Amino acid sequence: MRRPFLSVHTIAVSAIFIALGVILSFLRIPLTAVTELTFTGVPIAAGACLFGPAVGCVTGAPSMIRAILEDDQERRVTLFQHIKAQEA
Repeated sequence: MRRPFLSVHTIAVSAIFIALGVILSFLRIPLTAVTELTFTGVPIAAGACLFGPAVGCVTGAPSMIRAILEDDQERRVTLFQHIKAQEA
């Protein structure tokens, strides 16, 4: 029998996957100067496999938003440092 989409079990397990995704997004293993290995996708894939693509999207959104905001912050800092260096 299929479980309802908004059951307590689905929400609780999705919350655990969201927390794991956010925590794992901080773990990065640099491979080269431009590539790195992350494990952010593991809880997202697990949520999608267990409960379907809608829950996988909801599970992955907080991790991806955090990664986008962090990347944007790094670009701003680099741009600011570049502008400061040109002024000097």
